[in-house]
Amino acid sequence: MKYVIEQAGRVLRHPLPISLAFLTLLQALHYFDTRWRFVPFLVAVTLAIAALLFLLSRRPTFSLWAAGLTVLLIAAMSEVKFRLKGFSLHVFDFAFTGLDRSALSFLVGSYFNLLIAGLAALAAAFVFLVVAFRSDRRSARSFVVRACLFVIAAVGVVALYPQKNGEPDYVHYISGYDASSFFVSIGDLEFPLGRIVLAGRLENVEAEGKLSDDISCGVAASQPDLFLVLSESQTSPSYFPQVTVPEWMSASFQSQDGRVHPMQVETFGGGTWVTNFSVMTGLSGADFGWQSPYVTQILEGRVKASLPSLMARCGYRTIAVMPMQASFVNEGPFLTSIGFQEIVDFDAMKLGVALRARSFLFRCRRTNCARAPRKGSATTVHCHADPFPARPLRHDAGAARRLAGQGFRSGCPG
Repeated sequence: MKYVIEQAGRVLRHPLPISLAFLTLLQALHYFDTRWRFVPFLVAVTLAIAALLFLLSRRPTFSLWAAGLTVLLIAAMSEVKFRLKGFSLHVFDFAFTGLDRSALSFLVGSYFNLLIAGLAALAAAFVFLVVAFRSDRRSARSFVVRACLFVIAAVGVVALYPQKNGEPDYVHYISGYDASSFFVSIGDLEFPLGRIVLAGRLENVEAEGKLSDDISCGVAASQPDLFLVLSESQTSPSYFPQVTVPEWMSASFQSQDGRVHPMQVETFGGGTWVTNFSVMTGLSGADFGWQSPYVTQILEGRVKASLPSLMARCGYRTIAVMPMQASFVNEGPFLTSIGFQEIVDFDAMKLGVALRARSFLFRCRRTNCARAPRKGSATTVHCHADPFPARPLRHDAGAARRLAGQGFRSGCPG
């Protein structure tokens, strides 16, 4: 084994493999980041990581290989996240998603094959770096010299950052710049978790007039039941004339007057909870910039007026039904904080598995709706439907047709 490590060390220390690896890294960074503009910045980041490792380990060759692998693995993680969610890797993901047991459990169960592939890649990188570390010679450079190298590399990172004035702060994370997004996001650490991007934009805005807290609930006897269904990856087929579908499928999106009345909000690929946030609060997710995927965490207890709170003031009972655990991306606590009186989640419905057919979820919602105590026959149910396409659709969409004939008035069983 000692002989193998010594031979590997000779190869890893040779200028030719190092040069070829550097050229390969440049191409990989361009592939993951989709543009050359940030590649010099990423090279500076790699050298800064190498300088830091050299400062700590005194092994120059190991530091170079470890830095290159680190940047490459982070870029690959960011690429996977972007393809699944439409938002590149951010440093806050480790604080929010990394500490969210429900989210981690869901990710492990839903993307087990990707997890195994990722762990295999990390294991291979670990073995490679152990060999590189053990085969490298300790440098005689003093601590001061090594520290100066790190400072110079860190200055290079700042100097080579290609600032683009006027570009919104979230563009970097939704544009597929996967190699640089994580390192760019480190700059967002200047914002404490309690600091909200939108707050800074509102500080210099003058208030015009005084907002009234009065509401008009109408006649209690005529208040309809409300049944909101958030169904991801589903829209009226009539928007796509090139696709042929049965007439009943298009008709299922129509109201009683035979027309489709869309409720449009800002959407965000993969961030179902961001769309839900916009509907329930009336706030724009885009106004929160790079913080938009984390609004359910940073705004818990901070929204003073919302759709469920207003409905509750008019005598409605507000229920949120979700197929995930309430702790998933902190959505349950957030919904409670904005006025939902009851949360019926994965555990309460005893789903067993997260990806259940929509018909099962509709039956659970119908049961909860029927049990709701009435005040003027007024009940609000928020239905947070499948956050990901649960199963092949088959004829599950027919649940809408079956439910329509089972005593529903305005979408809720009477």
